[in-house]
Amino acid sequence: MDRPLDLFEGKDWLSLYLEHPDPQFLPQEIKMEDNSSTVTFSGKVSLSNLLETSFPLPSLSVLFWGSPITDLFPACSSMNEIDMQIEQVFNLAKSQNASVIAVKDLPCGHFLEGSLIKREFIPIEHDPIWYCKVPTSLDGYIKTLSKGRSRGLKNRWNRFQKFVQVREATKDDISFIMTAYNYTWQKSVLKLEKLTIDFYMAALLNQQCKIFIYEHDNTPFAFTLLYLKDRIIFDKYIGIIPAIGHKFSLYSMSILYLLDWAHKEGFQWYIAGQGGGKSKRSLGFSVIPCKIWAKPLKFTRVLMFFANRIINIHSNRITSI
Repeated sequence: MDRPLDLFEGKDWLSLYLEHPDPQFLPQEIKMEDNSSTVTFSGKVSLSNLLETSFPLPSLSVLFWGSPITDLFPACSSMNEIDMQIEQVFNLAKSQNASVIAVKDLPCGHFLEGSLIKREFIPIEHDPIWYCKVPTSLDGYIKTLSKGRSRGLKNRWNRFQKFVQVREATKDDISFIMTAYNYTWQKSVLKLEKLTIDFYMAALLNQQCKIFIYEHDNTPFAFTLLYLKDRIIFDKYIGIIPAIGHKFSLYSMSILYLLDWAHKEGFQWYIAGQGGGKSKRSLGFSVIPCKIWAKPLKFTRVLMFFANRIINIHSNRITSI
């Protein structure tokens, strides 16, 4: 298996989110004549965030085809199904007076691209999805990296093991989880979905989800939320209180911890999601390039003017990873 694109989860994880959605991004399921369905989300996206500027700019009314949440994109099994879905999505966008239709985090080379190009969607480079085959030995895995990198990594890993305790989360951790998540969400580039406390409470009770809490001197300072399916772990969300987290190189060390845990639990693949590209690249992860595909429906001239600026900003940011 070259890259586990066909193993990306969709319906199970999406169902959990649909039960507790961000009220700012409301889901709507579209039923097709052949009894298939697709999910869209309506919400506002800040033009200031897209342009990475502090200058106050208006928000756009966007209809997401697929989902605003990471790693999920429209699932279509045939070209006929694609054409039907696109037609329905366009009709819904017009009825809702949306300014833009967007497909987020679509892997480059996905068969949906051709249909989007024909309908003049604009591709915008976005954070890639990182993945790794779970190693049979963490020590052996570290040794496969360059000599200087593996030595430094081993020292940080030993320090992490000495001073950081990791445990599974309980309901009593929900206040900390929300505090750490909200802090991390504020640092995100696009600021799309914002998960609710009800979502995290449901995740704590869901057997396919696991939340780890990282502590130092009995003080929690970070968490990671995993989705588990078919011998794959999906690293979905992380929250960090940086004052302590940076002290122990939490981001890269949590990845090593999860790789070690995944091997012991019999998992084969680790899908590390988006963001943190420099850390993941230094750990030898492989990459699936992704794009946002956008189709302006209103204010076309203005949005096309901004589109080139948005494309350049995000292209430069991704190139620097």
